[in-house]
Amino acid sequence: MKSLFVIIVICTAGILGFYLGKNAAKPDSKSIDTQVFTTAKAIKTVDQWGRMDVFTPDETTTFGTSLMFTAVIDVLPGQEVHPPHRHLEEELMYIARGSGVWSINGKEQVANAQDLLYAQPWDTHGLLNTGSDTLTFFVAKWRTKGTAELPEPN
Repeated sequence: MKSLFVIIVICTAGILGFYLGKNAAKPDSKSIDTQVFTTAKAIKTVDQWGRMDVFTPDETTTFGTSLMFTAVIDVLPGQEVHPPHRHLEEELMYIARGSGVWSINGKEQVANAQDLLYAQPWDTHGLLNTGSDTLTFFVAKWRTKGTAELPEPN
């Protein structure tokens, strides 16, 4: 009986290992390599709301993502990059300095330095600088490879 159990465990582990290996994310020819993204090489944008340094534009792909966007954004007092919005990708926003107001699915919440927002696909989110100084935040937005695209909810 003990040997039958061992055989079942080994076979199950082998099948699971084969399945996971076959379906695991794999790098493709478009994926970026491990590297340092310097501020000097960032794509810089200046607008009425402030400044954005884009390190990886929307079309960037990585080992596990079909889309990766990263940037550091300075938002002037009383401004926002854009009104609250929603999209298919997951997103993280980390406030490095300053203060403001998060908008999350129609509700407002105080935003302070060292706060981190995570937004699921299609959740409405935004950030308004309500402070008297520049608000600086880092944003990472991504779409994971191999996940079904969630349809936009009504």
